[in-house]
Amino acid sequence: MTLRLIPTRQQWNSWSMPSKYSVIGVILAVVGLVLTVALSLISEGTKPHAQNSRFPAGSVQAIETSGDHIVATMENGATWSKAFGAPVSQVLVEDLDGDHFNEVLVGLGSSGEDHSSVLLLSSVGEQVWKYQQPPDYPYSGASSGRFRVVRLGISQTGEGLRVVVLFNDAHWYQSCLVTLNPLGERAGILWHPGHLHDLLVQGPMLFVAGVNNDLGATAIGLEGQGHPGVLFAVDSDDVYGQAPPYFGGVERNTDLAWYSVLSRRDVRFSKLESGRNGGVAAWTSCGLVIQVSAGGNITGSQVTDSYSCDRKLALLKVNE
Repeated sequence: MTLRLIPTRQQWNSWSMPSKYSVIGVILAVVGLVLTVALSLISEGTKPHAQNSRFPAGSVQAIETSGDHIVATMENGATWSKAFGAPVSQVLVEDLDGDHFNEVLVGLGSSGEDHSSVLLLSSVGEQVWKYQQPPDYPYSGASSGRFRVVRLGISQTGEGLRVVVLFNDAHWYQSCLVTLNPLGERAGILWHPGHLHDLLVQGPMLFVAGVNNDLGATAIGLEGQGHPGVLFAVDSDDVYGQAPPYFGGVERNTDLAWYSVLSRRDVRFSKLESGRNGGVAAWTSCGLVIQVSAGGNITGSQVTDSYSCDRKLALLKVNE
């Protein structure tokens, strides 16, 4: 026997009006059920990755910091918080493992039990790993034994992803550029005789700005007073040893792409931004923005409203 949802013309004409209404109601109910199921399937197919059993609230979208803790806001508006044993100095939200969910990198300050540390948290705030920079200084003189994380970055290298960290000693002039592998293990460290202030990552290339205390004591012909501002570039796979003028107790880094010093001691680099053709736009404390090529050559400059220095400010290469 065959069951039919739609009656034949002969059946329809033989039915009473109430029967016709009943059949129409059944047909509409079935159509509604089919549409509901279809729309549900379509919706499931187009839902963002946030609807996942691992992270039902979705990926981290924003981070607020206050003292020693952070508050993360998820895609669906939910929040979670986490406290640390040191003040939070830097935060970076990034998908590090390619699962479409943002992890959270947290850099900490120089006080408390978690001083000198970088932590990786999952999208729900679980600690994945922790790296704490040891006080293995290559330079003589006083040191605090503690560091503050001043910048975080992510670099793609021939050997995979690298977490890039700038550490400054809490009280003295030593600093270091550190790269970590995806497991939080140190892949490289480059010591620097002066605090580092900013970091720009362009693929595998790292552009770093800071000051050089040792170079300030030896450089001849620089105008002004103080420790000179420096800018250098190094490939993420070449992070090792020490930077010029090599007064420390570790090997010299002979693979720096270039290392340059500003021609005036009283001028510093205040900010680094992406420049032209893979180069860097280096903002200075005197309001001049210097365009520097990937090879370390000045290709142009612009002045800002706070401009107060000679536009002939030069970058002098040290390691040539």
